[in-house]
Amino acid sequence: MLKINKNFIIILFLAAITFLYTSILFGSNQLVLTSDSSFHFSRVEEIYHNLRGHHLLTFIASYTFNHTGVGNFLFYPTVFLYPWAFLRFYFNPISAFFIWYGFFLFSTLTIAYYSMYSFSKNRGRSLIFALIYTIAPYHLHLGLYNYVLGEFIAYTFVPLIFLGAYNVFWKNLKKWSQLAIGMSLLLYSHLLSVYLISMILTGLVISKIIIQRRFESERILALCKSIGLTLLLSSFIIVPFVTDFIGQNLASPKKGFDFLMSFNEMIVASVSNTISINHSIGIIMLITALLGWYFVKRSIVEKNIYIIGIIFLCLSTTLVPWGLLDHSHTALNILGEIQFPYRFNTYSSFFLSITASLVLNQLLEQFKTNYLRKIAIISFVFFSIVGYYGSIQSIFDRVLAANQNYLLESKGDPIPLPINALVDKSNYNNIFSYLVLNGETDYYPKYADKDTGSYNQSIIIMLL
Repeated sequence: MLKINKNFIIILFLAAITFLYTSILFGSNQLVLTSDSSFHFSRVEEIYHNLRGHHLLTFIASYTFNHTGVGNFLFYPTVFLYPWAFLRFYFNPISAFFIWYGFFLFSTLTIAYYSMYSFSKNRGRSLIFALIYTIAPYHLHLGLYNYVLGEFIAYTFVPLIFLGAYNVFWKNLKKWSQLAIGMSLLLYSHLLSVYLISMILTGLVISKIIIQRRFESERILALCKSIGLTLLLSSFIIVPFVTDFIGQNLASPKKGFDFLMSFNEMIVASVSNTISINHSIGIIMLITALLGWYFVKRSIVEKNIYIIGIIFLCLSTTLVPWGLLDHSHTALNILGEIQFPYRFNTYSSFFLSITASLVLNQLLEQFKTNYLRKIAIISFVFFSIVGYYGSIQSIFDRVLAANQNYLLESKGDPIPLPINALVDKSNYNNIFSYLVLNGETDYYPKYADKDTGSYNQSIIIMLL
């Protein structure tokens, strides 16, 4: 009973933290649209429109995306957009988004706490990890600043996947279902993240074989069971992708290595701790990268986690010659799906958050009494909230700067949505009178490169 009560108290505490994280957003109840915003907002609006018409499932865009019937709902997961669409029945569009965002912050906090507690059996460290990992600047950049919402959702399940992989590859192989559940949730979130994590897990398996010179048969069986259960649980997304996308001559996002950043740029962005730049891992993670080696040297597991975090940190920068790989056909086919190497910040944030939680927990345990230790943890929570507010200040600054860019309805031939357009509950529907900023023509039939633009435009105009 005591154990249940402790878990219940922790859940309530994480819910309270989530409320503090999200309530501040409702002050202006406005959004500035950029990057992937109109793509995902249009997808949610299509689902909402279909639900209003008593159609549960959405496969093509007949209401948004200029009524072209594009099938991005078939090939880009939508399951976790449904809560947002349901919220549209009870709240204005801006509030519905903020509540949905809060739901995923709470989910990330909870899953991160559970994963770390399962790994370390230390509640203090688990709480510290959950807070650091959840409010990492790159995570907030995905969800609040650039609206890269598929990757934002996927971020939630990363701790569960690596916990499952740790158990299957090294620890308690009876918990193989953790890996299957985590990978299935990822498949319903963001397919590119599945591709990236699959490569990472493959690398971990190869490293284990090279270093330990073995991979036990019972662990191979546990891995096979995980893969089998993953395929079964996620068949709803895998089957349409295999039958209707592969080999069907449909367009998909361009491969390559864009928006590269130098190591110096990463450091400067991280010191500022802002979420307005995708280069930032945040000040806590940066300090951990610089000093973490001292705290992990007594444990081979913690040392390996720290090293992996540093590797991913380097992979996100031009310390890796991504520009040269752009000219390699083989590299483009294998790694080009990444598109933006800064995406490795998800994984550097995860592994360095583990090390940061170790460091901070060791420092907190230096306090001699439980009373002082609790005061120190409460102080950490307080400063994490203050740091979060500081990180998202750029959201409010952008709203103020966009006051002269209030989004009006587009009339006539469709044009791209203006960058940094300001929307509130009154003009929200004007979003759908424009072409989306990124992804309007993803999953169109392929056409000759030199004619692609006019071909895509002809489809849109013809169906208006």
